[in-house]
Amino acid sequence: MMQNFLQYSMLSMSVVGLMACGEQEKSTPEAEVVQCDLTLDGLTDSEWLFLKEINGQDPEPDAKSRLKFTTKDGKSIAKYTAGSLSDMYDYECSKTEKGDQIICRTKPDIAQWCQTLMSSNRKCNLKTLQYIDESLTDSEDVQKGIAEGTKLFQTAKEGEDFTRYKRSFNTLTNKLQGMIYVSIDQNNCRLNVIDHYVAYVDKKRQEDSNPNGNNPFVKNELGTLQWEDCETPQLFDTTSAEFPEKPEEIQPIGRHAAGTEVHYWVLHEPLRYAEDGCSYTYDVFYNYKQVESGLKPEVVDVKGKKENRFHYAKKYDTATKRGSAEVVMTTHNIKCEGKPEKKITTCNKVTVR
Repeated sequence: MMQNFLQYSMLSMSVVGLMACGEQEKSTPEAEVVQCDLTLDGLTDSEWLFLKEINGQDPEPDAKSRLKFTTKDGKSIAKYTAGSLSDMYDYECSKTEKGDQIICRTKPDIAQWCQTLMSSNRKCNLKTLQYIDESLTDSEDVQKGIAEGTKLFQTAKEGEDFTRYKRSFNTLTNKLQGMIYVSIDQNNCRLNVIDHYVAYVDKKRQEDSNPNGNNPFVKNELGTLQWEDCETPQLFDTTSAEFPEKPEEIQPIGRHAAGTEVHYWVLHEPLRYAEDGCSYTYDVFYNYKQVESGLKPEVVDVKGKKENRFHYAKKYDTATKRGSAEVVMTTHNIKCEGKPEKKITTCNKVTVR
């Protein structure tokens, strides 16, 4: 074996020598440079997905953790799930002075912040609130929150188990504000997102990591996704294609065997009965991707009322992946004469075994 290796080495040296005496060896082409025109100023109306690492597999975009940049009332807004099954949070965003990062914050619950501060033996006013968020400015909403939080704290102080009450605020599990830090990874032409939340423990502001942590996000190429917050879980999974005879007694099943066709019925009271002069349509999302659009409910006369029956059926042929769930959401678009258009989103999760 050593002899073969030596023969191969001598042959290689001969080839090199021939090339040196003859035509000059062509230079190795340079590595292809990634052309990236992505900028922080150009993120408005763009959609992004968490690039999730999977053991032993290539990373995949995760629609559960989705991020969208938009504007509202002249402000830059990020809509972000923070990895939640059905929640969608609004973050207000601004670029740092250096211009290399965007910082986005959820709207503060001032009453909660006040109770947290007072549970750490601090007063609650604008100055102490700025210990939590230095960008906070005075407003009517802030003053109302201070009054509400102070009242709740004083009521708890006069009640039983005040020590437990204070302890519930003086902990890392008391999440006061969501924060995301967004920058551009020019080498891979994608975003880098740091997902944190703020707590206030023992008179100190602390930031801790949400489950998504510090990870890359890539552009959405999965199609139309769900960007609404779930308003109600009144979307029930059943095994019957017939509308429930007694809707008020229906309970979600939650678990189904592989091969089952699951029938989903929306039983949310504000959607239950059709109003005159209103039209109803709905879109269906399965695991956050739109699968139906512009559906209309069946309208049935029940004791003189027009009852909307919103239905969706899906057959599950295989079991749910470990640690996951099958999430179905419906977004209902309600248009009534002389009124602003309204949206209501319902949600349900099941597992298939």
